[in-house]
Amino acid sequence: MKNSIAQLRGNLSKKLSPIYIICGNEILLVEEAFDLVCKAAKKQGFHQRATFEPKLNIDWEQLHLETNTQSLFSEKKILIVRIPEGKPTNIGAKILIEISSKKHPDNLFLIILPKLDKSIRSSRWFKTISNNSSVTEISSIQPEEMCEWIKTRLTLEKIRADQIAIQTLADRVEGNLLAAAQEIEKIKLSAPQGPIDESFMMSLVSESAKYSIAELTKNIFFGEAKMVHKILRRLREEGAKPLPILGSIMRNLRALLAASERQKKGDTAKSSLLKSGVWQKNIGMMRSALDRISSAKLRMLLYQAGAIDRGAKGLRDALVWDELMILALSLAGSSTLTPKNIRILVDN
Repeated sequence: MKNSIAQLRGNLSKKLSPIYIICGNEILLVEEAFDLVCKAAKKQGFHQRATFEPKLNIDWEQLHLETNTQSLFSEKKILIVRIPEGKPTNIGAKILIEISSKKHPDNLFLIILPKLDKSIRSSRWFKTISNNSSVTEISSIQPEEMCEWIKTRLTLEKIRADQIAIQTLADRVEGNLLAAAQEIEKIKLSAPQGPIDESFMMSLVSESAKYSIAELTKNIFFGEAKMVHKILRRLREEGAKPLPILGSIMRNLRALLAASERQKKGDTAKSSLLKSGVWQKNIGMMRSALDRISSAKLRMLLYQAGAIDRGAKGLRDALVWDELMILALSLAGSSTLTPKNIRILVDN
């Protein structure tokens, strides 16, 4: 069964599926869908959790062992399987197929995948397991949808804002949902009585504009390494969370890699960027990065960003802020990240 987030929310009030698959690249929406499943499962007695992010066959075998280990007094448990690349090993694929055919009432599987591409959709393991699962595909929010998304989010928080104020916030966050959610949290703490107007929103935006995620992103992709170091250090000092920052970097990295691949096939730089979801106002900064970073390096940087994401979520030991600084400076053109040290960071 394929669902939107709204459908998932409605279905969770009914009988639980033994397997849930959540797919998408929007970190905020994926994690919110993840939380919905976990909360619903907890209400039905699934109090234990075990998280796996299998890379090697031995990791998949550990998951297989956990799946088949039952005791007389064991509690119901959620087995969380994160596959950030969307491509299990051959052993992993066989184990996933087995999981879909041998359900146990005390196990609930929650599988997290990236946005589904053709290779994932056509794989035997995904076809088999998705036929026996609740699949939620989370689409990225397009530029023209951003204002409506912000309006809906504000409404859920019982905050009213006029259209110009909403557009101001949309321009500020430039498609970064994590940053938008963070700004809405600030609005909740300081919003006046009655509807929010452009004046209030502008004051909120300008207060943090100098050292903001948007400014950091702009300087990263324009290649201003000194400013990147200064802004990222200030954001850390001010108590910013790493995930919204990483979310902005990863979203733009994916778009840049897609544009780079399109350019190889003959598209112009501008056309490649627009087709890859880059906003018109960001073409300049993204063109700057596209001209100086190869596809191979973009893939390496995206791989490292995924490792930092796992560290921020507690799935690997990591000095998250240090690694985030290395990633940001590397994207900005500083020679801080190489194939050798990326392997050390990811493997640890």
